[in-house]
Amino acid sequence: MRRRIVLTMLALVSVLLITAVAPLGLITAGRERASFRMATLMSAQTLATVAEKRLSDQGAGPTLATTLVHASLPSDEVWVFDGVHQLVARIGGARQESTPVSPETISYVLRTGRFAVSADDGELRVTVSVVSTIGGPPTGVLVLARHTGVLDDHLRMLWAWLIAVAAAGLLTAAIVAVMFARWVGRPLSNLDAAAQRLGGGALDTRSATGHGPPEVRRLAVTFNTMAGRLETLVHGNRAMMADVSHQLRTPLAALRLRLDLLAQDADQSTAHELAAAQGEIARLSRLVDGLLAVARAENVVARPGPASAWPSCTGW
Repeated sequence: MRRRIVLTMLALVSVLLITAVAPLGLITAGRERASFRMATLMSAQTLATVAEKRLSDQGAGPTLATTLVHASLPSDEVWVFDGVHQLVARIGGARQESTPVSPETISYVLRTGRFAVSADDGELRVTVSVVSTIGGPPTGVLVLARHTGVLDDHLRMLWAWLIAVAAAGLLTAAIVAVMFARWVGRPLSNLDAAAQRLGGGALDTRSATGHGPPEVRRLAVTFNTMAGRLETLVHGNRAMMADVSHQLRTPLAALRLRLDLLAQDADQSTAHELAAAQGEIARLSRLVDGLLAVARAENVVARPGPASAWPSCTGW
C-alpha cells in the first residue's frame, strides 16, 4: 500500500509539474524571442535614422561606416544599400558575401517602406528602409544581422532553471509522499499484525491507537474493543467449562463409589444392572476429563515451527 501511495502521489505531482513548467517555459521563451526581435528591429531603425543623414552625400561610405560603428553593438553586422541595390557601407563580420539578404527582399523594402525579418545560421537579420525626407520614398536599405547566441544561452539557462525547479519539486513531493505513506501505512501494518496475533490465539493483543489518520485511530479503538470483548467471552467460557468439569467430577466419583458398594451385596441380576450403571458413570467421567483437557488446551497458544523435510523417494 505504501508503494501505491508513493507512486500515485509522484504521478500526480509529475503531471502537475509538466502541465505547469512546460507551458511556462514555452511562453517565457516566446516572449524572450519576441523581445529580442523587437530590440533588433529598434536597433535597425535607429541605425537607419543615423544612415539617412549621410546616405545622400556622395562618397560618404567611409564616414557612414564610422558613424554606424559607434551606433551599433560590437557583434552586429550592418549593410547599407542605396536605391539601386548598390552597397554603400558595411561594418562588422568577416564573411565574403556582399548581399546578406535576397534582392527580392531589398526590392520589397524599397517599394513598400516596410521591414523584413529573417533568421538563418544562428542570427537574426532585419531589413529596414532608409528615408531621407519625412513622408518621402525610401532612398536606401539597411540590413542588420545580430547573432542569437546570447538569446540561446539565456533560453538554455531558463530551461535549466525550470528543470531544476521541477526536479526539486518532484524530490520534495517524493519525500512528502514517503512520509505520508508511512504515516498512513504504519498504523495499518501494526493493526494487521495485531489481527494476525489475535487470530493465532493471543487474546491479550492490542493495537496502538495514537498514530495515523483519525479513521485509522478509530479503527484501532474498535479493534481493541472487539479484542477485549472476545477475550472476556473466551476466558469466561473456559472458566465455566473448567468449573463445571470440576463440579461434576466429585459427584460422579461419589456415585461410582456407592455403586461399587451396592454391587458387593447385590444378587446376580442386580449386579448386572449395577455394572451397566458403572459403565455409564465411567463414560461420564471420561467425558468430564475430556472437557478439562479441552479447557487446558485452549489456554496454550500454538507457535509455528519449522516442519521436517519429507524423506527422499529415490529408493521407492
